[in-house]
Amino acid sequence: MASGSIATTRRASHSDFPILLARPLVQGRVFIGMAMTDTTELQTSSQEAAELTRQDLNFLGMLSAPDEFTMQFPPFYITLFHMLTSFKDKLERYAIGIPRGFAKTTFIKLLCLWYILFSPKQFILIVGASEDLAINTLSDICDLLGSPNIRKLFGNWQVQIEVDTQALKVFHFRGRAIILRAIGAGTAVRGINRKNKRPDVIIMDDVQKRETSENKELSDQLLK
Repeated sequence: MASGSIATTRRASHSDFPILLARPLVQGRVFIGMAMTDTTELQTSSQEAAELTRQDLNFLGMLSAPDEFTMQFPPFYITLFHMLTSFKDKLERYAIGIPRGFAKTTFIKLLCLWYILFSPKQFILIVGASEDLAINTLSDICDLLGSPNIRKLFGNWQVQIEVDTQALKVFHFRGRAIILRAIGAGTAVRGINRKNKRPDVIIMDDVQKRETSENKELSDQLLK
């Protein structure tokens, strides 16, 4: 599997997808281990670019936000990405502890982007310590979804949007209805329903504040 770094996309058609990639290139693909300092343009089909985006976390990141993702993810995140996108069981639950400052929220945003682009998931619920924090995450996911490279390769997700508020997005994209919602911890998840759909992906990111963690009663209440 290749690790890709994309700087910019100048134009795209159904057959050609010219992109600027960091060197060195190996058989038309790029392997990186340092910050991007030199680039070369690679002509590839939109189908191949889409498949690389589906398979490769690095390629996904650098396609959607080339100014931000100039280094490859470490092996831990690559393994985690494949684990969270394999869908081996109908119902899967994961509790993943990663220290602050290790880009876990950034990883979550890319994961949600992948779910929108490539999975059958229709209702993604983002839960934060507060609604404002969850809204910030949702906003960044939409920014990735609306980035120039993603729009050129997959289309404009806002063309068939029905609801467009800070905390709720309802739109038709990639052949299905998609719902993105942001809520704060303490909001009742049970009963959340939109267009006869209930969340099939729930992501809880930093839902516990420091003051809550130091209070056993509040911590137990949050777990309920």
